[in-house]
Amino acid sequence: GGDNETDAGFEGLMREATKDDPDVLFSLYADAGCIGAIRARVALGLTVPTLSTAICGSKEVLDVVGDDAVGWNFLAVGSPSETPAAKEAEAILERGGGDLKLPSLGLGALSMTLVMTLGRVANAVAAAGAEVTGASIRDRLATATDLRTFPGGSPLACGSVAAYPSVCSFEFPVGEYVAGGTVRTIPGFEAVSVIDYLP
Repeated sequence: GGDNETDAGFEGLMREATKDDPDVLFSLYADAGCIGAIRARVALGLTVPTLSTAICGSKEVLDVVGDDAVGWNFLAVGSPSETPAAKEAEAILERGGGDLKLPSLGLGALSMTLVMTLGRVANAVAAAGAEVTGASIRDRLATATDLRTFPGGSPLACGSVAAYPSVCSFEFPVGEYVAGGTVRTIPGFEAVSVIDYLP
């Protein structure tokens, strides 16, 4: 189904998705689809845990569904971190009008994470005395074992999966909605790597 089904449509889709009593339900909906799927799960009295993208953990979605999101889990959303890099990320986002304490910051936060990680690699190239160019950054990514993502600090290991040589990190926290409006990292799921599950 699409993101704009009726309530009855979402309930029908959710009923179909859970008819064989699955252990977990995966949702790839966005925005209105998140709202409809979350509400349908509650309307049908389903208790199967659900994992979705960070989009369903956005403030816009959670403001609408509230505690109906209990039992809903979000890939790449976790508790705010108190590390220096996380504080730096928060300061950058606040200057741009964002708020790191919100459950999801969307593609803007992803873009910032990628640019700042690239900045870390460029700084490593410069610290080694080399000129910072596209080629030198590529070479550093291909050979270094000491590089980490910003702000989470996941190791960068490019080429660890032969079929995906440009994948350098594919590690995320998994968060859960807690009654009252909080999204927190699920203990034990602070950094889940999905590299081993790539086809």
